[in-house]
Amino acid sequence: MGNLKAFIIFITIALAIYGTINVLLYKRVMQSSGLTGSNAIILRSILLFLILAYPASRFMQGSEAAIGTFLTWVGAFWLGVMMYGIIIVILVDIIRLSDLLLGWFPTGYTWNRIMTGRIILAGSAMLILMLVVGGHIRSLYPVVSEVVIETDKLPEDRDYYSIAVFSDVHLGNLVGIKRINRIIEQVNSLGVDAVLIVGDIVDESPSRLEWAIEPLQSLDAPDGVYSVLGNHEYYAGVKASADLMKRSNITLLRDSTCQVGDVLTLIGLDDVTGSQQFDKERISVKEVVADSDHDRFKILLQHTPVKLDEAVEAGVDLAFSGHTHGGQLFPANWITQRIFGVKTGLTKMGNMDFYLTAGIGTWGPPMRIGAAPEVVWVTLQKPEDSDGS
Repeated sequence: MGNLKAFIIFITIALAIYGTINVLLYKRVMQSSGLTGSNAIILRSILLFLILAYPASRFMQGSEAAIGTFLTWVGAFWLGVMMYGIIIVILVDIIRLSDLLLGWFPTGYTWNRIMTGRIILAGSAMLILMLVVGGHIRSLYPVVSEVVIETDKLPEDRDYYSIAVFSDVHLGNLVGIKRINRIIEQVNSLGVDAVLIVGDIVDESPSRLEWAIEPLQSLDAPDGVYSVLGNHEYYAGVKASADLMKRSNITLLRDSTCQVGDVLTLIGLDDVTGSQQFDKERISVKEVVADSDHDRFKILLQHTPVKLDEAVEAGVDLAFSGHTHGGQLFPANWITQRIFGVKTGLTKMGNMDFYLTAGIGTWGPPMRIGAAPEVVWVTLQKPEDSDGS
């Protein structure tokens, strides 16, 4: 009952925000266009279609119909247009207000309000189009972020150990077979010992993601592929998501540890969504690692970057989280950094190294601006002053 109430509240707030922004954008576009008659009807119809596409696609999420996929793409791109559109509206209003107060804007630009409105509308549309297209192209090509961690916990016969880490794939209509194949090809090209996935592999019901099993099975790492649950695995169904991973030869860690090769103790925690929205008991890192081999290098995977102080106290050497997408669309990166209190990339926390990855897929708008998708290539190596003996 509590989950249903929380869901209803969330949906109500989300729809209220979505509706308010779109009403404002609709009014401003119609006013700025200065169109009348049949031209106004055409523009109004286009705007209403774009605004309603995303909500309609959510209602059709379980449908296999092509129209559902089409609406998903249209609505997702519109989310990006919405974000930058409302930013432009706010900036224009600030300029207009300052002109009313100070009268600094040249009269030649304001005497013909219809023409001025159309110029601003056309300029804004071109800017947003460039951002949307550029952001989409940027989202398709992950960068490889190289990280070197020195440790004296490697076995005597090993000078280094390599790991590929990524998160937030969000497999579904927007991240399909071509994207996952490209991601896997890139990961496999690194020739790592183990692959770690930090949650949110899926973005919709696993029953619709059968096509992803074979590509995921082709991830090539001699010491295995490991993952944890993200919030979207909870939304899509934990049991079905876990089954999809098992069939994809991915070892799922749920508040548990495992030994990886002759080097690592890997700790995997369920996402906090389980305890916050699904009545699952929250287990601390210390409880999970209590009986682990403390001589091994300990890596923690938890999707959302929370309670990192627990990991430091538990003696974790290296921790990974995702979830934030690095903000995905500038300037949202400023917001996510303030919410979670940690920046994207590598951060030193006491004796623990923590890496918050920007993720590799997208959620919502199929674009990235100021937050490139990434595969993290981690090399554990002995300190330079070590004799290697």
